[in-house]
Amino acid sequence: MKPPRIVGAAAFVAATVWTLSAPAQQGPAGAAGPPPPVAEGGGYGGPNLAVLATGFLTLTLAYVPAGVVATASRNHDDGNLGFPLVGPWIDIGSRAACGRGAVPCGVEAGNLTLLVADGIAQAWGFLAIAASFFVPDHASRTAWVRFAPARLGAGGYGVAALATF
Repeated sequence: MKPPRIVGAAAFVAATVWTLSAPAQQGPAGAAGPPPPVAEGGGYGGPNLAVLATGFLTLTLAYVPAGVVATASRNHDDGNLGFPLVGPWIDIGSRAACGRGAVPCGVEAGNLTLLVADGIAQAWGFLAIAASFFVPDHASRTAWVRFAPARLGAGGYGVAALATF
């Protein structure tokens, strides 16, 4: 069962290297060529780098320990942890019952809790990576505040404020 784990880990590493090296493939910073297009009027300004980096960090920190357990564990079911995102859930579904002749139930409850936490963390990291392409970068937006006279009640006046951040 080693090839699927190796293929899953190799696919994850290849996707990470390809994504992180994409800016380097565009050439050096001083290279001649047309300037990048300026996003005006709410155009797409690229992924939100803070959310993208957070997603990669979360996914990596959740997947690397799972990959280590997949390769080092004597439990056959733990081999499924080599598959990113779905590995923890497959492992939970294929685990043997605890008790006599198997893992003690107290230990197995802890193992299942860690598997659920790992599955949630991997899913969170993947969703953060996907969301980074749809969440605008706050640095590209401009904040503004407008004040205007406003009527308050039957005969009162005041100031109304409208703002965006």
